[in-house]
Amino acid sequence: MAGLGDLHEPIPVDVVEYTLFPSVPANLQHEHIDDWLNDKLESYLTQLSPDVIKYLWQKESFELRPVRPKGYIPACLQGKTNYGGNIDDEWFIVYQLFQLTKMSHGLIASVQDDDGEFLLVQAADFLPKWLEPDTAENRIFIFNGELHIIPITEYPAQKNSSSEQTLTLTDALRCIRDPKIQTKASPQIQNSIKKKLNMFPEKANENLHFANCYIPTSVAAVLEQNPTLVSPAVEAFYYRDPIDLQACRTMKIFQQEDMVIYRVKFTRYMYAQLLQQDFQPDRRSGWTLPSKTNPQFKQDDLGLKLAHGFEILCSRSGSKNYNINGHTSFNESDSRWQRYLKSLTEKGFFQNVLEGSRYYKVLLEEAKSFYTEHFANHKSTKKEAGDTILQLLESSPYSMEDFKKKEHSLPLADDDSWLEISPDELDQLLHDTVGKNTTNTSQQDTFDLSQITENMKSFVNNISSVEGAEFPEEGDDDDDKEVQFDGMGFIHAMQKMFDFPEDKDDDSDDMDEYGWEEDDSEDEFNPSKFKLNKPKTKIDTKMKHYMNEMDRELAKTEMGKSFEKTPKPAKVATKPQPNAKPKPKPKPGVSAKPRKTQNIDDEDDDFRPVNIDLTLVKNTLESYSAQQGLPGPATNILNSMGINIPKNTDV
Repeated sequence: MAGLGDLHEPIPVDVVEYTLFPSVPANLQHEHIDDWLNDKLESYLTQLSPDVIKYLWQKESFELRPVRPKGYIPACLQGKTNYGGNIDDEWFIVYQLFQLTKMSHGLIASVQDDDGEFLLVQAADFLPKWLEPDTAENRIFIFNGELHIIPITEYPAQKNSSSEQTLTLTDALRCIRDPKIQTKASPQIQNSIKKKLNMFPEKANENLHFANCYIPTSVAAVLEQNPTLVSPAVEAFYYRDPIDLQACRTMKIFQQEDMVIYRVKFTRYMYAQLLQQDFQPDRRSGWTLPSKTNPQFKQDDLGLKLAHGFEILCSRSGSKNYNINGHTSFNESDSRWQRYLKSLTEKGFFQNVLEGSRYYKVLLEEAKSFYTEHFANHKSTKKEAGDTILQLLESSPYSMEDFKKKEHSLPLADDDSWLEISPDELDQLLHDTVGKNTTNTSQQDTFDLSQITENMKSFVNNISSVEGAEFPEEGDDDDDKEVQFDGMGFIHAMQKMFDFPEDKDDDSDDMDEYGWEEDDSEDEFNPSKFKLNKPKTKIDTKMKHYMNEMDRELAKTEMGKSFEKTPKPAKVATKPQPNAKPKPKPKPGVSAKPRKTQNIDDEDDDFRPVNIDLTLVKNTLESYSAQQGLPGPATNILNSMGINIPKNTDV
């Protein structure tokens, strides 16, 4: 994590880390820092709880823990979440951070994942050119519900400094809070990120999928008390290994008996993971599946996979005898819990449900679980999901008859047609995401093939650097033109280093032939006294002749035949001029004067020059067609140049 390297190791894959920097009071004494951080922790989690508790996480939930000041790192609250590949969880956390900094005065937040400052990727088209991974350290923050970027040249302490890119975290936070320094990102960057964030919190509900599953009553009883346990169960089944499957041979805990139909809440990501895997149970387990043509196959298949996931979790548990080990009762008289419960009620967490009702008790248990994990035990090791399942089975009685009665009132399972997507829907999705419509018919009608050749020539003629080549629309600043290299001059200078004796005159000076002028005003060596003049026409003519001859030889090869050729112009017959003098015959013993080099187009053979533009367009379109709509070199280069080739409507 940029700027917080002293706190933890490099960020693993599929993990997002976030840090909250409250404004520390100037008069806060060192011995009171822990209490102050705990108060901030309670305040922030209370504000986020209504959304965070109800959210169904893919793998790990949102969390915060206090971090004491150390060195240049101030007192802060830090958390990390493994989102298990579901990037919606990551962006939901980002949404919460933006909302929290908007509600909490002086609060600054930062967030990174294994890609670094991933927020910048969302606004990559509008970032300043200096902003790169190497220069972004301690410069990207969330403040007052907006993204802030500390400019590389505007922070006073770093101006005219050789280390202007190494901004300390303490100075960075001070810079963000300083109203005299403009750090708020441009409107284009803000809009790009808010376009993603504006989908929340509604998207959290849109991503849910309810399915009716045929499961053992024990599984239904566990999910009734803790619906979030579906997440580790799906993950355990999806990432099962041979050791896990050993526990599924006997299914000691969740056998195929006392079966009921129960409505399970998944995310779309979890549902797809569970549904798309083909799985046949071990014969020794006693589990069977109906035929795939059976209308009940889907609910039976989902229930079987879910039960196997629960069995795997319990097999990993350290509690071998299915009792409550080390469990302490919840202290409802705790003043901190009472404040937290009152705040949840005021924020509408219980949705005006009658106190003491079944749904109220479910919400209350969720709140207790969240409070215990984030407030009371933030220093302790998290309880394994298998331990929680075994504890619920042991401590909570359940009745199969109660679940059987509920089967008659179960709503239909959600439609899962969203698993299939048509080409038109994919185009619309790309249009909504990228902002470009690749199927615009007006673009097809006005597309000019010359754009390919013009942009490609501009790309080739651009000056590259050690960081790579720049595309035509980039690198127009004057700063990029400090170093100029005369390519043709270098080539001509190298040509003159080779000896062509047939073109040298005996009375010509070597330095004159090479096109150099020497200043004899100084005896000592001075590189500046040598000046390279414009190459002589004789050399240009000779090289052109060599290149023409080379083209003629290559034209006969298979490679030469693959190029598109310029049509050979028709020869125009010339009429003899009246009163024209006949050419004199050469005298005996005198060799005829060598004829002048002919133009390559005047030869009598079938040679035709290569049409470079037509060859370039043909090869580019063939490469584009071979990609069959998938990403590839042709589309990558053309899109970087701003060229979008329309669909081929002829096929």
